[in-house]
Amino acid sequence: MARALSPAEFLDALDKSKLLGPVAVEPYRAALDRYPCADDLADALTAEGLLTKFQAEHLRQGKWQGFFLGTYKMLDRLGTGSTSVVYLAEHVRLKQQVAIKVLSPQKAQDAEALGRFEREAKAAAAVRHPHVVHAFDVATEGRVHYMVMEYVAGRTLLKALADTGRMAPRPAARMLHQVAQGLHAAHQSGIVHRDVKPSNVMIAADGAAKIMDLGLARYEADETALTQGKAVLGLVAYTAPEQMRENAVVDARTDVYALGATLYLAAAGKRPPVVGTAPPSVPARTPAEEGDYRKLMGVIERMMAVQPEDRYQSMADVAAAVSISGLLAETKARSKAAPVATPEPESARTVSRPAARPAAAPLPDFQNDAFVVAFADESPPAHDTPLPAWNQSAPDLMDVKPDSSFKIRVQGLFDSLGSFDIGPEPEVELLSDPPPPDREPLRQYIAAGVTFALVLALLFLLAR
Repeated sequence: MARALSPAEFLDALDKSKLLGPVAVEPYRAALDRYPCADDLADALTAEGLLTKFQAEHLRQGKWQGFFLGTYKMLDRLGTGSTSVVYLAEHVRLKQQVAIKVLSPQKAQDAEALGRFEREAKAAAAVRHPHVVHAFDVATEGRVHYMVMEYVAGRTLLKALADTGRMAPRPAARMLHQVAQGLHAAHQSGIVHRDVKPSNVMIAADGAAKIMDLGLARYEADETALTQGKAVLGLVAYTAPEQMRENAVVDARTDVYALGATLYLAAAGKRPPVVGTAPPSVPARTPAEEGDYRKLMGVIERMMAVQPEDRYQSMADVAAAVSISGLLAETKARSKAAPVATPEPESARTVSRPAARPAAAPLPDFQNDAFVVAFADESPPAHDTPLPAWNQSAPDLMDVKPDSSFKIRVQGLFDSLGSFDIGPEPEVELLSDPPPPDREPLRQYIAAGVTFALVLALLFLLAR
């Protein structure tokens, strides 16, 4: 166990870190006798908003390096994945908060992992949509590879379900509608996600859903398969049947299946069934929700059809089906957000099927060669992740043992975030809404009548 620092040593580490300037530190140095120990001093600096709890904790341990990466200052650790760590950071001059994803040094030596990391950055930067987490930049500093992304204050769908249980049909339908729009935008840019699952759906504090983590995304026109020989990646329960085949050719309909399986978990409160079997019938939460629940499950069942040609052929079709179902009707009365239009259905078109934070968490030392971060194992056993309280009786991950070529990631990067209630969703335009009446001709008739009356009055006055 590391020796506790004295208040003076704590300030020395703070000076070295460059987190605060001398002007801000000097008053505390002049009043050191007021602080019996470094913890009291750290708490005082945190209470004044000069340090974050994350920064203070590492300074308590004498760790002063690694708080800066490029033009960004690290504020907190948001989560850890199998290949990377995500931090909350702030631009030093612009004071804009972002999320920074740092690739593991070990993975940076792997050409395949580095290729996936760079492809994720390229894909996330290429898609600009309110329901897709956007990437601003990707850079390398020394041997550190990192990506600067939009910061979304919230929690993943997986965390939300573990906290609050299965969703009511209408909130689930709104989330489905939003994520389908985001994925449609990605597909329009030629990008297939290939790893849609609950831990990759972010629920923001305002209730908006965003799709994230394009690490397995593939450009439809890209003939280079970075996952050659390991085509099946991600979580098996949300993988389409055609993606289970080695070096399978996938398209937008693969994401349709995965999103359907994700929504099945949200609406039914159970893991999706074994690939190739129909989703089992699950009763609605309450009798009052029975009708809405049947409508939603009807959409989900078609999304999870075994054969790609039996599913909705695009995310535009999924969004349209949700709109037509009437499950979004209450959104307009509750939402204050700007409307997001439903993509135009594509079922009538020719479908293009292209070819193939804990307290002792280490802070990465970006300033020297000793940058070592503990990362989760790439393929942890399914039982390492406890089942949510609402699904304790479910089997571990799947009833079938995955093929040795599978890479299973059980926890998403943002699953450690705090909780909140899912609030109103952005307003949507329903396909069944009638167009607003055209009042322009009426206005023209009124204006003409007023003008004519004024002319008659003027002539009457002149005649007198």
